[in-house]
Amino acid sequence: MILNIDGSLRAMDGVCSHARGAFEEVLEGSVVRCSKHGAEFDARTGKNLKKPRIPFSKAADLRTYPVVIEGESVIVEI
Repeated sequence: MILNIDGSLRAMDGVCSHARGAFEEVLEGSVVRCSKHGAEFDARTGKNLKKPRIPFSKAADLRTYPVVIEGESVIVEI
C-alpha cells in the first residue's frame, strides 16, 4: 500500500497482521485502521499503535518499504 503522508510517499504491507483485513483510509496524520477489527498502525514505521477489538488478540508491526521517485515513476523497493 502506498500512502501520501504530509507530502512524502510511504509504502507498507497492505493488510493487517492480525486477520489480514484491508485498511480503511488514513485516519489522522499517518495512522491507518484495519477494517475487520480496528487495529491501528503508523504508516511511516509500520508500528502497531492499537490492538484489535478482540480480547487477547494482538497485531504484529507491519513491514515498511523505501519509496523512490524517478521522473514520473514511483518505485517501491521490496
